[in-house]
Amino acid sequence: MSRVPASRRRPEAVVGTRRLLGALGTALTAAALVVAGPIPAGPVLADTGTQTPTPTTAPGAPSALPGAFTGRAPLMVILDASGSMKLEDAEGERIDQARRQLSGILSDLPDDATVGLLAYGTGTGPNVSERERGCRDVTELAPPAQFDQDALEAAAEEVIPSGYSPIGRAIGQAAAALPTDAPASILLVSDGFDLCTDPDPCASARDAIAANPALTVSVIGIQPDAAADTLFGCITSATGGTYLPLRYPDPTSTSTVDTAQASSSSASVSVARERLEAVLAAGYRREAEGLRPSGTPVVGTVTAQDAPVLVPGDYLDPGFTRGSYYADGAQKNGTVRYYALPQGEGMTPWASATAIGDLRSDEYRQLGLRLSLVNNDDDPCLPLVEATESGGEREPRPMVTAQVGGIVPGADGWSESCAVTEPLYLRVERLGEYRFGTATPVQLTIRSEPPLHATGRALSTSTELPPPTATTPSAISGGTNFATAPLLASGTTVADTIVGGETRFFAVRLGFGQRLAYRVTPIGQGTPVDRAASVAVQIRNPLATPVHTVTGGEGGPFVQRDEDSFLSGSTDVPVAAANRTSDDPEIVRYALPGTYFVLLSMAPAQDGPDATVPYTLTVQAIDATGTGGAAGYDPPATPTAGSSAATSAVPIAAGKSSGATGTPAWTWALGGLGVLTLGVAAAMLISRRRSSGSRRPAPGS
Repeated sequence: MSRVPASRRRPEAVVGTRRLLGALGTALTAAALVVAGPIPAGPVLADTGTQTPTPTTAPGAPSALPGAFTGRAPLMVILDASGSMKLEDAEGERIDQARRQLSGILSDLPDDATVGLLAYGTGTGPNVSERERGCRDVTELAPPAQFDQDALEAAAEEVIPSGYSPIGRAIGQAAAALPTDAPASILLVSDGFDLCTDPDPCASARDAIAANPALTVSVIGIQPDAAADTLFGCITSATGGTYLPLRYPDPTSTSTVDTAQASSSSASVSVARERLEAVLAAGYRREAEGLRPSGTPVVGTVTAQDAPVLVPGDYLDPGFTRGSYYADGAQKNGTVRYYALPQGEGMTPWASATAIGDLRSDEYRQLGLRLSLVNNDDDPCLPLVEATESGGEREPRPMVTAQVGGIVPGADGWSESCAVTEPLYLRVERLGEYRFGTATPVQLTIRSEPPLHATGRALSTSTELPPPTATTPSAISGGTNFATAPLLASGTTVADTIVGGETRFFAVRLGFGQRLAYRVTPIGQGTPVDRAASVAVQIRNPLATPVHTVTGGEGGPFVQRDEDSFLSGSTDVPVAAANRTSDDPEIVRYALPGTYFVLLSMAPAQDGPDATVPYTLTVQAIDATGTGGAAGYDPPATPTAGSSAATSAVPIAAGKSSGATGTPAWTWALGGLGVLTLGVAAAMLISRRRSSGSRRPAPGS
């Protein structure tokens, strides 16, 4: 990194101004740290500026989940028992084939599914005189309830086909028995022969989806003809469901064409089961929510001079339009921005930058960031760091993070060219040719760690922890970024859904000596193999830097095939202050206590619509005392004697979580002192500018 030429260096008056701003920032930081108050949970370095609300549903998700949420949409099955189902051209009677298909479907359902059963055509005969009554003949054999396979199969066996086919009325009645504000599914098993036209089946399907956009209607066609194909195609396309036509050879025909076009019974059962998985997954069909960078808006400067002062918190700079890379024998220069970091005595600076790609790219492109902490003359105070990621056609949008810091100014490892009393700046440079010329927002995370006393040495990789035990799930939707990640208590199990190409964010607090273990379990039967995609679980530290990544199924589908199908893992080592002295950068990332993030991502489908898959996530913070030595923070400035903060050793606090106490009155007084400091410093700054005004050119000159 080159030094700034002397002609571009600031005059002493400006340097003094920057030092004044640095002092002002330090005062404001101290005031902010005091006003933030202690964390009741104990000695955990929290993340000032990072809010972790716990929403019950994410933006754009269904407004509610089914009562006693099991992660599955309730299913209503409609069984055709009209007179045509007595025809013996489906390897026996059509009704018997329908029962066999239904039995296979029920056998594949999990025990905690919610299922109901309707039948039509059982109450009249096929006579014309009975048509009006027959076109209203829909019977509820079992309302949606806790799954009981034996009872449902027994009810289906009692059905005797005889009458008409009021398919439209049956769809409307099935929809009325299901929730209207949550995902739900209807499965129609029918031959499609229908002499009832009021209401029209396709119109009924459209009405049902208008009342509940989260509803899907799928159909298994038993020996359907061309008219039935048209009808069933209309119903399923109107609701986003699946149509599975099952055709069987005519036992009296010797045509090889008929045999080739028909499915065998065993193959039909296999396909039907797989298609039902799509029905259940389709009950959760929703659009993927894109990654949404967050933070207080800020615009960095092209030089350190007049760089905005960033106190601890999260910021978002939208102005990174180009990346640095070498091509065609020439260097392409990327966007560089500077930010001033106020530092208190003995405080340790930490900073990170996270860039999120715009869209999935059809070509291999690289997106990266280069970070450094520099002084007035652009001299690096610590070794610069780089991080890069690549976007691909079938990969989620790239998200790359680089972090820097972790050394007290003036300590071993801090450059001698950077005086402890000098202003400190964060320099961020965008790298790579990914969407060169397109603005890529960069999230900045700034932390200022109080004086630390620690013993011990850096850790090496530990044995993976066993998966945590799942508990009763709560319906909590993951966030779309770090700021909206719901904060989960240790031992919590949440139920959520994920869409191909999407990333869900959750937050967990880890203190010194703790590790994080997790378990991700897809629930229900998921989605067919041709629409499923691999899932990755990533853990990121309080600076949003990745520390752990596991991809499920070795690129295979995220589909539960049995009750033991889940994805699990744990952080590599306990959080320890001594980790910052490690030669392994992966271990250094486990140096900070505070909010760790669990990110769950699912790759987009290879073809067709992206699947929506329900799952549960269980997290567990596990104490690993005696590892990595001991650590603690020196207490903040002594408050008024007897105040509730006198016993706290944590001067940096985040947004309140459940159980947090109110802010003591003395903190507001010290906060007011910070504001007073601001006023005094501002007055000094104005006076200094006035005294040097004769040396500044007039505006427009």
